[in-house]
Amino acid sequence: MKKLSLLSICFLISAASIAQTEYEKVQFEFLISNDYVTVLSPIEYYSDGGGWGESFMSVEGKYCFGAGMRLNYFMNNRFSSFLGVMIVDKGYRLHMYGDTDTGSYDATPKYYRIYLSIPLGISVNITKEFNPYFFMVGISPDIIMIYNHSNFNRFNASIMIGTGKRFDFGRRFRISIEPNFKIPITNYGTDILWFPDASHNYRPYSVGINIGLSR
Repeated sequence: MKKLSLLSICFLISAASIAQTEYEKVQFEFLISNDYVTVLSPIEYYSDGGGWGESFMSVEGKYCFGAGMRLNYFMNNRFSSFLGVMIVDKGYRLHMYGDTDTGSYDATPKYYRIYLSIPLGISVNITKEFNPYFFMVGISPDIIMIYNHSNFNRFNASIMIGTGKRFDFGRRFRISIEPNFKIPITNYGTDILWFPDASHNYRPYSVGINIGLSR
């Protein structure tokens, strides 16, 4: 995913410099995201190995990246709405460790869950300066695209809550910094057989930051 992040930054800079259109009430913005995705309820498994040694496994969070585009519609000096399209990861890590008849082990493989995310919502300016601080709230339908497990639901959704600030970036561009938190309102997976003889749901919470670039 580091390659995705680097390609996203290059895409942001090149796309913004080639073609950006901004009207009086409409603004196109290119976005990259960096989120820490995790489950709040512990998902763990223990096995005594049937006399061959103990093993432990747990589902842990990981940093996930995304990139896309957003349309901002300014209704007045205080309120605006937004609609975006992004490609994001909502994956996880498995922490596996223990002792077997062949020795001890400790591994943390990463698993990626790639979604087409469509964030939409309302933004409210909370200051009156030219580049104001703002509060945003909305919903993000997520459609899974790339996965290697048949028990993940294709259509999902999360609530988004965040704040942000815009800054002038040179003479031609404007950059926005947006810390945010996402709360799943659907179960992203059912009967996930991570561990033998055990099934779990998957509800990925995330906290992170969006960085936007516009003219």
